[in-house]
Amino acid sequence: MKRLLSALVIALALSSAGAAHALPAWMQSGKSGRWMFNLKFGPAITAKSFFNCGFAECKPTMGAIVLEMGVAVDSKFNAYIILPVPQFQVHDLISYVMLPIGFQYDIEVVPRKVPGLYITPRIELGYAALVPNGGDTVNAGFVEIAAGGKFIFSKRWNVGFEPFSLAIFFGTQNNVNFSSVSYRLLWYGGVNF
Repeated sequence: MKRLLSALVIALALSSAGAAHALPAWMQSGKSGRWMFNLKFGPAITAKSFFNCGFAECKPTMGAIVLEMGVAVDSKFNAYIILPVPQFQVHDLISYVMLPIGFQYDIEVVPRKVPGLYITPRIELGYAALVPNGGDTVNAGFVEIAAGGKFIFSKRWNVGFEPFSLAIFFGTQNNVNFSSVSYRLLWYGGVNF
């Protein structure tokens, strides 16, 4: 009986070891094309506001909607130039409209065990219009530093989460320099083509 049980355990271990190397068809390394488009959404928590009132209402948590389009500039489609597509942070007190340009590099984590899983560091800079409710639009610049992860299904479909996205806004209004900082948590889906 012991031998039969040992043989079954060994057979099960060998069959599961063989099955570990047989990945499903939708788990593949690489991407289907040079272009990437993602729709990201989540909260944008104001860490520092350009308003100097000191109240919590001046540091609102906004909703962030980010359209992202990039074109890969390397042969493996991992180094992306992020093209200027609008991004939005919205609240009833103020809205931000951003137009960035940037760079992202997709780093495949464990291509043999989990193909399609990437870490995605990114940096962007560009123009931002800060539109207060009932006030004049303020022109600003911004820089964003971000890092997250994504999984690509069938070399085409992106699903991801960005736990770190820090958007820093800066400019001058009435000859006074100002800055504002937002911390964003973004979930997203998209496509490679």
